[in-house]
Amino acid sequence: MKKSQIVSGMNFGTEFLTCLYRQVLEIGGTEEQMFQKMKTGSTLIKKWARDIVSKPSLNYLTLIIDNIPIATQPFQSDSFFKNGPVKLQLSHNFMNWILKVIPDSIPAFEGILRQTQFSKNMYDFEILAELGHPKPFSLSEFTAILSYLLTKQLKGEEGTLFVNGFVNVFYVQLEHGRVVVVNAYWGRDEWSLGATGLGNDVWRGHCIFSRG
Repeated sequence: MKKSQIVSGMNFGTEFLTCLYRQVLEIGGTEEQMFQKMKTGSTLIKKWARDIVSKPSLNYLTLIIDNIPIATQPFQSDSFFKNGPVKLQLSHNFMNWILKVIPDSIPAFEGILRQTQFSKNMYDFEILAELGHPKPFSLSEFTAILSYLLTKQLKGEEGTLFVNGFVNVFYVQLEHGRVVVVNAYWGRDEWSLGATGLGNDVWRGHCIFSRG
């Protein structure tokens, strides 16, 4: 990186902090509050970055929530899928494609999700194109996110995940690069987890979770 680029970046950073500081003071905050939040608010900083980057306009997808913060601690996958608090029904594809290859140790995850809903029949390639081809979730990321969301709606309570007869869709990339569609569906007394090949189904009314 050139010296001029470094200096320019430093100047921008100074101007940004100055503007932020003024806004904090205007609404009754303090310098200490601002810097404490910045030191501990990695999720907040990621949100700022995503807000700066323009997102593709939605034509046939309806935005439900733009910023869903997710923060998890490391855990063992067996503690969720085999010995966890959520009653699960796993499809054949889910067990073979997902469960058999999920890492034993799931690292901590911190990120922002975006939730959208389909307003017409759409194939996967149409959905991904309209979303701007978001990066699929890795197996570890998906497991952390799924555990976080399902444990908040153990018995099908209202919450972030749909429990109204529609499914919740995630695009997940397997270790060898293949992307599959994983869905979570609340039945009468349990959560059902399924998986299909990319492009195999037409979706309507369901919701999709992607990176925010």
